Amino acid sequence: MFEGESKFHHIPEDSPEHVEMQRRRSKKESSTFGESSLTLAENKSETAASAKEGDLTAEEREKILEQSLGHEREIFLRLVEAEVEGGNSLKRRKKAANEFLEEAIRDKALQQELSESLGISVEDLSPEQVTEGLRNKQLGVECFQKMLKVHVAEFHRKAEGVESIIEKYREEFLVIARAAVKNGYLPTSEEKLLSRLEGIPSRVFDTLEGAHVAEEEDGAISLNIDIPSEAIRHVVYHELVHAIAGKSIATYQEKEITMTHEQKHGLKLRVEAPGEHIITGRFSWLDEAVTEETALHLLGEREDEVGDYQFERLFLKSMIDAGVPEELFRNAYFEDYDTEADPGQRMPAWHALAKKINEVGREKNIKMKDFSTMFKQ
Repeated sequence: MFEGESKFHHIPEDSPEHVEMQRRRSKKESSTFGESSLTLAENKSETAASAKEGDLTAEEREKILEQSLGHEREIFLRLVEAEVEGGNSLKRRKKAANEFLEEAIRDKALQQELSESLGISVEDLSPEQVTEGLRNKQLGVECFQKMLKVHVAEFHRKAEGVESIIEKYREEFLVIARAAVKNGYLPTSEEKLLSRLEGIPSRVFDTLEGAHVAEEEDGAISLNIDIPSEAIRHVVYHELVHAIAGKSIATYQEKEITMTHEQKHGLKLRVEAPGEHIITGRFSWLDEAVTEETALHLLGEREDEVGDYQFERLFLKSMIDAGVPEELFRNAYFEDYDTEADPGQRMPAWHALAKKINEVGREKNIKMKDFSTMFKQ
C-alpha cells in the first residue's frame, strides 16, 4: 500500500535511527500527580536559602510553595468538585481525587494537623471537610504539600505491586508465545519473538494525572494505577502482542525535517494523507481487532465472552465468516516489510489478504481500501 511513497525511505530494524527512536521511547517515564511540583518547590527553596545565606522565613517558604503548588491545588479542587455526567476518564480522575483525600486522612502524621487546623476531632475528619479547608485556606499550602508527599509515597508503593504482577505475566507470556511459534499459530520466528520482547519497559501511571491511553508504538506496557488486578494479565498480553507484531521502519522527509516512523505496525499502516503534508494511520481498527483476538487465544479465554474492541472484532469475524481465512489476517499482521524484495513483493502476506478481501467483497462492491479508516477515533 505504501511501496511507492517517494517521501518514505525504509530502513532496517537495527538501523541507528530506529535504535535511537526506541531509546527515546524507553526513557519516557510515568508521572505522579504533584511529584514534579514538589521537586520544583524544594529546588526553589534551596536556591533561595543559598542566595540568602540563611534560613527562609515562614512567609518566604509559603510564597515559594504557593508559586510551585498553587496550580496543582486548583486542579485538584476542580476535580473533587466537578459534576460528572459522562466521560470515563473524568470519572476515574474524580474517584482518584477522593482517594487522595482518604490517603491524607488515614496518614497518622497528618491526622493531627488536619484536625487542629479544621477545629474538629480526628474521628470527624472527612473528605468533604478537608476539601472545604483547602478551598477556604484553613488548610494552608504547606499542609497541601504534606498531602502531596503522602500521595506520592502511596502511589509508588502501589506501583511496585503492579510492576511485580506485570513481570510475572511478562514471563508467562514468553513461555506461551514460544509454544505458539513452535506449533505454527504465531507466524514469526523465536529469534524475532525474543528480540522484540527484550527490554520492553513497563510504566504505571497516576490516574489523578489523567487516564493514560497506551499506544502500540510507545514501546512499553503502560497501565493506570487504578486498573483492577484481574485485568492486568489481559492488558499485558494485549500490549505484548503489539510488541511482537510485524513492522516496517521508515524515515519520512518533509523539507528539512526527517522523522522516523514505524510505518507498518501489525496491520496499522502510516501513509501520507492525499493532498496533505501529514502522516495518518490506516487500518488501526483492524490492527486492534487482530491484536485482541491473538491475545485472547494466547490467554486461553473464550473469545465470545470477554475482550475489548468488541465492535472491531465483530466486523473481523464477519469477514472471516464471509470466507477470508483467519490465518491471512495473522500472516499479514506478523509480516515484516521486506526491504530486499522487488517493489510489489515486499509485503506478500498483506497483498494476499487484500486480494482475498476484495474477492469476497466483490458481490457487495466492497474493497480493502474501504476498511482503512473504520472506527476512526
